[in-house]
Amino acid sequence: MNFSKLESSRQVVKLCKENLFGLSTMHIPGKIVVHKIHPQAEFPHKEKVSDATWEITLVNRAENRAEDETGEINEFGTGLQFNPPEGYFLEFIANNTLHRHGYMMPGLIIVERGKNGELIIPLYKFRDTDGLQLPFRAVQLIISTSLYAHISN
Repeated sequence: MNFSKLESSRQVVKLCKENLFGLSTMHIPGKIVVHKIHPQAEFPHKEKVSDATWEITLVNRAENRAEDETGEINEFGTGLQFNPPEGYFLEFIANNTLHRHGYMMPGLIIVERGKNGELIIPLYKFRDTDGLQLPFRAVQLIISTSLYAHISN
């Protein structure tokens, strides 16, 4: 693909989104399959081609909670299911500004090939603040390659 012929950076972002989610293949063999299973779900978002991560949006509270409990893990739905191609896995980490809202993500989430189900994000509310106003971009997606090895003693 010759990027010099593209008219704007928006076209480059669109092209990269198309490549990531399987409309064509440029860098990743195969495609990352993403299914929207909630009407308000938003596909992963990326501002610039050079960004290393895609933003993931929380769209609902698990178990239909009205508000979040301080000092507890609160689960949020993304309305999305992910299935990376063979040889890849997906990492989901907290957005670097999440703590400003009184929440933190306890660790990271890894999605491997063949793991189905909605991506649910657990967030620990550590400060008594207003709950997150949904939809809310709280998580980032990183695409990683799998290394296969045998572990022995």
